[in-house]
Amino acid sequence: MRGIIALVAIVALVGGVVLIGGKQPPAPATSEPANPTDLGPELLMPAKVLIECEDFVSWEEKDPAKGVVALKRGTMTMGKQVFYIEAPDGVIEQCGLGDREKAPSQQPGKMKYEFELPRDDTFYVFLRAWWLDNCGDSVYFRIDDGEWHTISGDGRNSYPGFEWWACLKTGEDVAFKLAKGKHTLELNVKEDGPRFDKFLVKTDASKPPRDSVDP
Repeated sequence: MRGIIALVAIVALVGGVVLIGGKQPPAPATSEPANPTDLGPELLMPAKVLIECEDFVSWEEKDPAKGVVALKRGTMTMGKQVFYIEAPDGVIEQCGLGDREKAPSQQPGKMKYEFELPRDDTFYVFLRAWWLDNCGDSVYFRIDDGEWHTISGDGRNSYPGFEWWACLKTGEDVAFKLAKGKHTLELNVKEDGPRFDKFLVKTDASKPPRDSVDP
């Protein structure tokens, strides 16, 4: 009898070992947190930088040859106080240039700005300006000692108020490939009479609405 009990115990023990060492059901799958790099390309939000024209780091306010004031500060109230820089009407003639326009960097009246971009990208430049008329509706500018470009009006006879104007070349928006970090922007008077409020450097090529102040 004792032998039968012992044999049953051994069989039970062996059976237990067989059950423990046998094939087990697969463990439930566990989900790992998604890796952001596996979610496709990063969605970049539009980037923009506003540059107030009165916040220059340096300026040449007078024609160095004749001492004529080529740039001056101005202010007006349009719902709120607006500060701007103006190329006085008649300054080109007073500087002895008549109807001639010198090459950019040789014209009287210059301002230099510094700004910083958040990333490498393609940017477009806009200027909020109040043109005097269709003979005083353009200005030179450049970025980082690069090529000089022109921002100008569209040939209208009158420009009642500030408005955003794009940098165009043969009717197309000029694209600037710029790196993340600090840059410079220079303005040089081209014609007399305009008022300059602010520049906008942004990744979106669409021109801001006319009446927008800080788009």
